Amino acid sequence: MNVASTILAGFQDDLVVLFGETLGWVVGHSILAAATATIVLGIKERDHIIQRSGFGKNDMLDLGAFLLLTLFLFYIYTNTFHFESIASLALGAISSLSIRWLVTVLG
Repeated sequence: MNVASTILAGFQDDLVVLFGETLGWVVGHSILAAATATIVLGIKERDHIIQRSGFGKNDMLDLGAFLLLTLFLFYIYTNTFHFESIASLALGAISSLSIRWLVTVLG
């Protein structure tokens, strides 16, 4: 078992079916290498990204609140109402945006 098949799971199996054993291994590991390089570059250049991204503290707090509320609603929809995962995620995101709009515009 290789690293790509552990991390990419079924997607790596699809790559092997599509490209063959050797080329599928190369493509899977190339995807992992590219993702790792992007993460390392983002961490290395984080000060530049933060200063020049155009997003301020309020924008990040707003995004964080949106994500937390979406995750909370996702949990409620999947565990209490037993909705499917994709439907719960979509409902959670739409509900979070609606609540944000209500608070921002009407509040």
